[in-house]
Amino acid sequence: DFRTFLLYIIDSIRKKRLINSHWEQIVQRCAICLINYDWIGKIENLDHDGKFLTEKLNKNSDKIHLEFPSKESDKKEKSEKSLNDFQLCELFRNTIQNDNDFQVLIDYYKPDFEIFNYTIPKL
Repeated sequence: DFRTFLLYIIDSIRKKRLINSHWEQIVQRCAICLINYDWIGKIENLDHDGKFLTEKLNKNSDKIHLEFPSKESDKKEKSEKSLNDFQLCELFRNTIQNDNDFQVLIDYYKPDFEIFNYTIPKL
């Protein structure tokens, strides 16, 4: 279950075991600081950021015309509930059921929160 998965990640962090690249800190995986990005898109802004990116790409190429698919085109997505940042953090905290364990996750992923300009959850 999801709780067992989260506790496994927390235990791996505490014991400094190798973490699967899917769950590792983004700042460790991607060497983000080595590249001077002028723009970073975010999945929660996908409609806006996708349109922005395709406009930039189309402007820079006369051979390619890209269109970004809208979420409106997928009616199934409309039935799914979206969680805001606070609700998502509460879901994780309630699933873990231990504030110390939750803090281990927050501390581990803090560099990712900071570099992508997300609010770090408070206990």
